[in-house]
Amino acid sequence: MKDKIWAAVRTALLAVILLLAFAKVQQIVSSPSDPRNYQLIRGFYAEPENSLDVVMIGGSNAYAFYQAPVMWAAEGIRSASYSCNGNRMSAAKYFMEEARKKQKDALFVVVMNEYLMDLKENKIHFHTDYMPFSMNKVHLIEDLCGRAGYTWKEKLEYYFPIIRYHSRWKELTKADFHYQLDGLKGASYYDKFLDTAKDMSGRLPQTDEMGEIPAETQECLNDLMDYCEQNQLKVLFVHSAQIIPEEELEVYNAIDEMLESRGFDTLNLCKYTEEIGYDLAADYYNPLHNNVHGSLKASRFLANYLAENYGLGRDPAEEKDPSWAAAWEKYQKKISEAVTEDEIRAVTGQ
Repeated sequence: MKDKIWAAVRTALLAVILLLAFAKVQQIVSSPSDPRNYQLIRGFYAEPENSLDVVMIGGSNAYAFYQAPVMWAAEGIRSASYSCNGNRMSAAKYFMEEARKKQKDALFVVVMNEYLMDLKENKIHFHTDYMPFSMNKVHLIEDLCGRAGYTWKEKLEYYFPIIRYHSRWKELTKADFHYQLDGLKGASYYDKFLDTAKDMSGRLPQTDEMGEIPAETQECLNDLMDYCEQNQLKVLFVHSAQIIPEEELEVYNAIDEMLESRGFDTLNLCKYTEEIGYDLAADYYNPLHNNVHGSLKASRFLANYLAENYGLGRDPAEEKDPSWAAAWEKYQKKISEAVTEDEIRAVTGQ
């Protein structure tokens, strides 16, 4: 009898070891499929439980116009972004559900610019690769793959990313075995963000007209609002300031009207470019995304807005976590060749 029990224990241990080994190999070959997503999502999980004031949810605009160390330097607001590039609106509630596991009391700032993205294979991987396995992840995969019309065979690579990345073993370097967080709280410093400025002068539309919200967007938005109400979440819905056609801005207006009709707070930064202090000739690297110059301004504006309207800001607890001051110091050095000292000083109003 003892021999049978011991054999069963050994079999179970071997199965656990093999599963752990498989998970580690899968992580190595698939990390980082995009370094920005790795830093954002893995960085979120590295924050102490219930330590954040704000969690940003969204796509590339959630890391192009906003920087966590700048928010902290400006107002002492501790934030993190649970976001990925190519984000779909239908993914927002799953990202929020995931974030609530560690930061249940945070204010959620949901960036709404990507109200209807396409669903290419790599974009679904951006959503799922770094999320730990859970039923929430299963529901996210099923939602995105269902909207893309994928078969069960096509879905498998999202449950087992090694199917997509298995050939990458030939390209592995030492860094892949020791990939680490950079200590910048998800802050951006990719090349276009630092080095590119496109002149957008005279291209910013303004309108109060209401556009027609696509049917799928309406369905996703109602589902998201239901989720927020059922869980009594604190939420601010934001549009970052993009240089977009007037008809798209009209859709933003209609989305905000739909949200406000259900009692949700909205902030369309397209209407606050002067208050933010944008220089349209220098603060964008493309029509949809701020560069580092615009991002410093937008992050400070958002921090000031959240401090004034939600009572967020400095408190004695921040002194217990030196990682925030360290992240701001490191970020200043990271962007120092791209920005002026005056831009850095403007963050803290000095």
